[in-house]
Amino acid sequence: MIEFLQETVNYVNFPVTVLLVGMLLYWLMVIAGVVGMDAIDIGLDLDADVDVGLDIDPGIDADVDLDGGSIDGAPQTQVGSGSSTTGGDSFMRSVFEYFYLAEIPIVIVASFLVFYLWMVTIVTNHYTNPNQSFLIAAAWFLPNVFVSLVMLRYSMMPVAILFRKPPPENKTRDELLGLTGRVTTSEVTETFGQIEIKRGDEPEIVLNVRTRPGQTLAKSDLARVMSYNRDDGTFLVEHTRLESGLNE
Repeated sequence: MIEFLQETVNYVNFPVTVLLVGMLLYWLMVIAGVVGMDAIDIGLDLDADVDVGLDIDPGIDADVDLDGGSIDGAPQTQVGSGSSTTGGDSFMRSVFEYFYLAEIPIVIVASFLVFYLWMVTIVTNHYTNPNQSFLIAAAWFLPNVFVSLVMLRYSMMPVAILFRKPPPENKTRDELLGLTGRVTTSEVTETFGQIEIKRGDEPEIVLNVRTRPGQTLAKSDLARVMSYNRDDGTFLVEHTRLESGLNE
């Protein structure tokens, strides 16, 4: 045990140990009530119209069955008025989806990543760097990060399920059909997007939504819920220009 503690603080492992200790101190402060889990809240603004908040409400997962797919004869989705997605936006969006950052609080994802990086660094330095060479440790840094990210990806799958929230009380998928919401992500496409629905004094509902292939809605566009896709748990939406009497 003493040897292990000594290895964690030797100079080739010390930087990642500091990261781990810092994260542990943060969680101790959360438990003690000194800070909240939302103390670390990061948002990214890309190309002026991209606003990716990392504390996004994961949306709807109810128990009421509804046939998936699109509604036959429904009008084609209209293209929104926002600008098109840039390559940088698309890359960042893919990163967020890959690591479930739209569903899991950033602090939890970061905590897992720091722990994995610390663990992998300790192991690689123990077996491949007995002389504690800084150059060897530096050479292992990027491979260690890569392995940690792979571990992060697969360990976040069950965590994302735990963070999926049910719909508001007595709200079923059938009742969501026909409602109108506003796009809150940078865009809505056939593979990505969320809208927020507000009905009177009820709490906002955030849905994971998709458009028909080749169609895109921009941030702040209005979208009407058309159908539910049971296969991936998303709702099909189409563009609407309804401005008044929203979901009354």
